[in-house]
Amino acid sequence: MGFVEATKTCLRKYVTVSVRRLHDIGLSGFLIVLPITLLFGCAFAVIWFEGALNGPSLYAGIAAMVLGFILSLYWMTKKSSPGSNKYGPNPLDGPVTDQLKEVFE
Repeated sequence: MGFVEATKTCLRKYVTVSVRRLHDIGLSGFLIVLPITLLFGCAFAVIWFEGALNGPSLYAGIAAMVLGFILSLYWMTKKSSPGSNKYGPNPLDGPVTDQLKEVFE
């Protein structure tokens, strides 16, 4: 498996899990476009312009990548919305979770 195929596979898994997670917290899965754009936009710009980014544009790109990472990390660690939302039931409110609570208590 080459680098491009591995990158596509990882990105596909990241998007799938992230959309599911955004639905758990009651947000639209389409919002995953924002951190992906911020995270990978600067890297693609450096490749496209062959390293011509320097000075303020480089710092802005790095800031955008950090902002995308922080936003993604916040969404992935935020507690699920209680009860059901428009995307379905809370995955932590179910019979399997109740069984696990009994085992670990």
